[in-house]
Formats: sequence, structure tokens, C-alpha cells
Amino acid sequence: MFLLIIALTLNIIILIVELTRGNDFLETLAVCVVLLVASIPIAMQVVCTTTMAVGAHALAKKKAIVSRLSSIEELAGMNILCSDKTGTLTKNELTIKQPRLCAGYTNEDIHLFASLASKREEGAGQEAIDKCIVTSSIEKFGFDFSIYEEEDFIPFDPRIKRVEATVRNTKTGETFKCAKGAPQIVLAMTSDESLYGEVSAWVEELASGGYRTLGVAKSTKPDEWDMIGLIPLYDPPRDDTAETIQKAIHMQVKVKMITGD
Repeated sequence: MFLLIIALTLNIIILIVELTRGNDFLETLAVCVVLLVASIPIAMQVVCTTTMAVGAHALAKKKAIVSRLSSIEELAGMNILCSDKTGTLTKNELTIKQPRLCAGYTNEDIHLFASLASKREEGAGQEAIDKCIVTSSIEKFGFDFSIYEEEDFIPFDPRIKRVEATVRNTKTGETFKCAKGAPQIVLAMTSDESLYGEVSAWVEELASGGYRTLGVAKSTKPDEWDMIGLIPLYDPPRDDTAETIQKAIHMQVKVKMITGD
């Protein structure tokens, strides 16, 4: 109690002196509040909680929901912002652009084999990429997938970075494998080393344009894979992405994109 009386007395004196000197009232009051809080540690928690609650209210008006008051303090000290890409920086609206084809293959070929190496049944288990490829294939070429019987399917695994399917054509009786995944992984499955330079150049070219690329290959003999080409996928950025990143940079916050691409 004695400490509180001394602190209040000193703050009143400071307030009067600063005002007589013609200083701004709000600035002087802010300084007095800081001194008062600093001199009475027990009030620190109450003042901080109240201040952050006011901040949460201000953020709510800007449609930002604060689940923990302490997160406001943590955000104020942030110097690196790590953001997800798909659906956060981008619209999550995948489209297929012009594929890059290896010799002897057509646009129809790469769409067919990429679709066969995808989950074609719509539902919770269908990935956005699979849905995009299958939908595009049906719209462009009208494929009838009912004639293909899936004998085995290896879903995408981050360790192997590809999807692989064993398929039988019920009309011709032919059984073959098809795969799609990270270009460097699919390329490494093939034995044609002459493709390495060309495919690597395609990947660099498409990456510089903001495209995600998938390599597609097929196999009719055990352990013999043929590279078909690359499928470029484009997910356009959200309308406010550039502005948001510029604001962060202006506030001296570094922005890092975290993505599985």
C-alpha cells in the first residue's frame, strides 16, 4: 500500500510538471501509466491482460479471431512468417497447362496414363491433384475408364514421392504399369539417360513460371519404364497475396512458404 501511494504521488507530480511545460496530455498519461505499472509489479499482469483484450477486440473488428490472448504478444515479436501455400497463398483451384511430351507420345497418352495412376472415384479419399487430372482427361478426351481394371495401386508416399498402379485393359488383355510423381523420381525409374538433360530443363522452365510439375511414366515389362512427359499444374495466387506479403516485408517480417511441392 505504501509503494502504491508513493507511485501515485510521483506520477501526479510528473503529470503536472509535463503539462505545465505544454506537453501532449495523452503522451504524458501514457508515460505515467508505464511508470506506474513498472513500479507496482503486481499490477503488471492485470494491465497486460487488459491491453491484450483490447487488442483482441480491435482484431475481431478486422475479422481476425484470437483464441489465445498470449498469441497477440507472440505475434508482436514475430520476425519470420511461415505460411502454407495451397489454399492460403493460392486459391486451391488447380488447372492443367500444356504438357511437355517425350518423343513418341501425345497429349492424349499423358492424360490417360496420369489418370490411370490416380484415384478416379470421387470422395474423401480423392486428392485434389487426382481430381484435376481425371476431370481434365474426361473433358478433353472422353476416356472410358470402365475398360481398365485396376489390379494393384500404391498410393502416394512422401518417402518414394510417386503413385504407381498396375492396370489391365479388359478389351485387349494387356497388363501394364503407370506411375506419376516427382519428376526427378519418375525420371530415375527410366533407363534412357538421354532424357535427363531435356526433362531437367523442362522442370526448371516450368518452375520459373510458378508451375508444379508431375512426371508420368509407363511400363509394359518388369523394371523397364518409359518416360511419357511432364504435366504442369497451376494454382493461381489469391487476389490479396501480393499485398499481404508486401505488408509483412514492410513490417520487416520475412515470409517463408512451406509447401509439399
